[in-house]
Amino acid sequence: MREMEEREARYSGALKPIDTVVIGTSLAKESDDLLKAGLDLAHTLGAKAYVAHAAPLEPLSPRFGAGWAESDYFREFTRLRWDELRHQLERVAPPAELKVEPLMRTDTPHLVVTSIAGEVGADLVIVGASETPHGLGRLLGSTSERVLRKAPCPVLVLRKPSGFPWRRVLAPVDLSVHSADSLRCGVGFLSQLAVADAAVKGLLVLTDFQRQALEDFTSPGRVEAFASHELERFVDDNLLHGPGAVGTGLRTGDPRAEILAEAEEWGADLIVIGTHGRGGLERALIGSVASGVAAGATAAVLVIPPRTALGASIGDAVLEQTGPHWPEQIQPGDTDREEGSP
Repeated sequence: MREMEEREARYSGALKPIDTVVIGTSLAKESDDLLKAGLDLAHTLGAKAYVAHAAPLEPLSPRFGAGWAESDYFREFTRLRWDELRHQLERVAPPAELKVEPLMRTDTPHLVVTSIAGEVGADLVIVGASETPHGLGRLLGSTSERVLRKAPCPVLVLRKPSGFPWRRVLAPVDLSVHSADSLRCGVGFLSQLAVADAAVKGLLVLTDFQRQALEDFTSPGRVEAFASHELERFVDDNLLHGPGAVGTGLRTGDPRAEILAEAEEWGADLIVIGTHGRGGLERALIGSVASGVAAGATAAVLVIPPRTALGASIGDAVLEQTGPHWPEQIQPGDTDREEGSP
């Protein structure tokens, strides 16, 4: 009985209410459907939505130097961008009861999205991916990877406007403590969306090196049985209150390729995956499974960073953070910038 209570408490601790959502937009008409999907999702969650736009750094700005922010050109440029942002929200027509606040900054997209997310205390960031270089998809590529790496909260990558509510959720895991927390956070996200009948599948991908290492300790014919047993125990321990049917899958090969293949074959419409937050040379050498899956998947992808998955008590101890200097928000009709602001 005590063990059951401890497991339930651990599971419940991963459920952080999503009250604030930041949605990135490029203002292009091609992004309307994806922006609407993000706003509808925020409405379903009962959250407040911030619509973030990164106004491009104009090539003329260096000619004005430090006085660019006070120039008539900058004032007109800002006014036109605000008009476009308002017009897009009018086209999309979010639910009347949804609280929506548009925000715009002049900076690179990933800095705008992540800085706004940090400033408003976002619980979820939503960016889009499309098959064209337009719309919210412009936030993907190198920008999306930076958003995934720098965002202070989970990031949901939407590849198409339809698909919600999600019925088939693929959860790649590596049997680590971090992936256990990511799994519980992902299921907690589904529970807040009231997706009660979603099928969740835990997927373990063994690399060739891991498989060879296991064969050194057991016979080749028992590798699958051993790994499958450990995976089933892992899923059972961490999906005490799974939303619906719970299954497992085992594959061998490159994790990114195998996750994408499993998602396609199984028909997943959401992938929940944690990121270990690697960076620098290590990231360049081994790549990032999470960002690779987010870039290549046809399904929506929920990426959960370590600071979210680890939970408050462990996260504060392991991932101590300092408050960044957030760029000043550009307000309609107010283009004055404080000295030293970008």
